[in-house]
Amino acid sequence: MAVGAMIVAFVDTDRDLRLAAGELWAPPIPDPHATRGERPEPLLLRPDTVAEGPRSDALLARPYDLGGVVSLDDPRFGPESGEYGSWQPLRWPQRFPMGVFFVEAWDPTRVPVLFVYGIGGYPQPLRRFAELLDGTRYQAWFVSYPTGLPIAMVSDWLRRALDELHAQLGFERRCLGAHSMGGLVARDLLGSYDDDGYVRGLTTIATPFGGLGSAAFGGSWSPAVAPAWRDLAPVSELLTHLFV
Repeated sequence: MAVGAMIVAFVDTDRDLRLAAGELWAPPIPDPHATRGERPEPLLLRPDTVAEGPRSDALLARPYDLGGVVSLDDPRFGPESGEYGSWQPLRWPQRFPMGVFFVEAWDPTRVPVLFVYGIGGYPQPLRRFAELLDGTRYQAWFVSYPTGLPIAMVSDWLRRALDELHAQLGFERRCLGAHSMGGLVARDLLGSYDDDGYVRGLTTIATPFGGLGSAAFGGSWSPAVAPAWRDLAPVSELLTHLFV
């Protein structure tokens, strides 16, 4: 005997990915023009089909903070953020702050230096590099983002965020400091400008500009791979076009 199936939409109020008592739900809406007894076209499910990746417009639609003054001692900028952002990048903004943050009030007399971390990273470890800056000339900024997303998507979002900050603050120069995969984000960001714009320097630490063989190996065997890992493979589309 065949078992029937039905797709149900529901409001996941408690965000546990399960339909719970009290949550609103609805079955498919029937076609008002269908004749009595006529069955709708069957829905074909293809579990072997690769799901569509996250879209940049979906990322841009999420709320993010620009210029908020924070303390990096806040646990939201710590290890839990890095781990969760690697494997749950789309859910990450529900638990952690996304944006470009300051650790002190904006000072127009100093050049901002934006620090960008890499895969599985988070802002706190980059604080040491910020402390080595000449505080009379430079001011540290920190980006906070989920690292599992496609690198090009992150750089597109960061370009928009920085352009918004530039429109608000009017700074003439800005530098970038990046660690590991963060250097690829920063390099892709620079490539989106027709000229140098207001960027006056990029310093990277341990950035795999040639890709990582381990990322390619893991991507070929793992049943679920974060998009950023695919970008880190030596022959990825991102790395192939990064310096063109």
